[in-house]
Amino acid sequence: MSDTIISVGGTSSLVTTTSNNSVLLTIANDNSALVSITSMGPQGIQGPTGATGATGATGPAGATGATGATGAAGPSGAANALTGTTLATNVVASSLTSVGTLTSLTVSGTITGNVTGALTGNASTATKLATARTLAITGDLTWTSPSFDGSGNVTAAGTLATVNANVGTFNNVTVNAKGLVTAASSVSYLTANQTITASGDATGSGTTSLALTLATVNSNVGSFGSSTAIPTFTVNAKGLITAASTVAVVAPAGTLTGSTLASGVTASSLTSVGTLSNLTVGGTLTRGIATGLTAAGTTQATSPALTKDINVVSTVASGSGVSLPAEVAGYTVVVINLGANALNVYPNSGSAKIDSLSTAAAFSLPVGARIMFMCITTTQWYTLNATYA
Repeated sequence: MSDTIISVGGTSSLVTTTSNNSVLLTIANDNSALVSITSMGPQGIQGPTGATGATGATGPAGATGATGATGAAGPSGAANALTGTTLATNVVASSLTSVGTLTSLTVSGTITGNVTGALTGNASTATKLATARTLAITGDLTWTSPSFDGSGNVTAAGTLATVNANVGTFNNVTVNAKGLVTAASSVSYLTANQTITASGDATGSGTTSLALTLATVNSNVGSFGSSTAIPTFTVNAKGLITAASTVAVVAPAGTLTGSTLASGVTASSLTSVGTLSNLTVGGTLTRGIATGLTAAGTTQATSPALTKDINVVSTVASGSGVSLPAEVAGYTVVVINLGANALNVYPNSGSAKIDSLSTAAAFSLPVGARIMFMCITTTQWYTLNATYA
């Protein structure tokens, strides 16, 4: 086995050590770039690991080098070099001069420069209109303003439309719905009193004054009414009394109150009174009488009711009858049968009865008989003073 070492130039030494078929080369720094190994023998068998050498002492720190010069600023990014839809949150300034179409833009500060395109919303301030305008009013009032752009006030006089050509001072005018005088004229006033004549229900004539005379509509003049008579009047549609007279006082039925009639009341249309404690009659007491009556019906419900105190039934068919007046306690009714058959007499109410008969049963009154029926209660009649032919 042989080892070959070739040394090429340089001033530093190249040291070799041969041991156990291996070569250890120690090359100085200034020769490192000039060393090349042209050949190497086969690697020998790995020798045993040597003992770890002691740690060498730390060498002194080298001196700090001088600060290098600041490099030149890099080129600015192109305006159209941004990509994506969102800038990073730390981007607070940009040299962009244009952007694409924004779906929305929120500005917290002031926009400086010209804005091209349609804006939505109200401007907080504006100096003037972009294009000056002229305002005009037509109709009853015409008016045209000077050119107006909002940078200053403008004034101009309006002109009312002519609706009346007759100008001057007048005492008679015509005013339309808008309050405009459309016509004017003067009328003459009265210069002296005129004669006025009245006719009709009142007549008269005069100038400074007028005495009226009412037309005569009632020839019966005087005072009417007394303590026993009341006045009656006829009044026409104009409120004039055309007739006057006096009539005796007659108390109408149902209108008297109290317990005593005035002594001057000599007649009355009353048909009933309450319960009298006593009654004094100075003349004849007349009771109601009905004659020539005809019986009908064959039951209490179908027989005609009697209406008088004394009732004469002249026509009586077989099985026919009449019913008594409504039951009032103390009421007496006389029934006379002048017919050809027995007369059935029924109570007025279906719940009343005569003597001991059943309720609503008929009392048979023979031909030519006369009998009095007395009502004791609202459900009971009794027969009295019967006379038979």
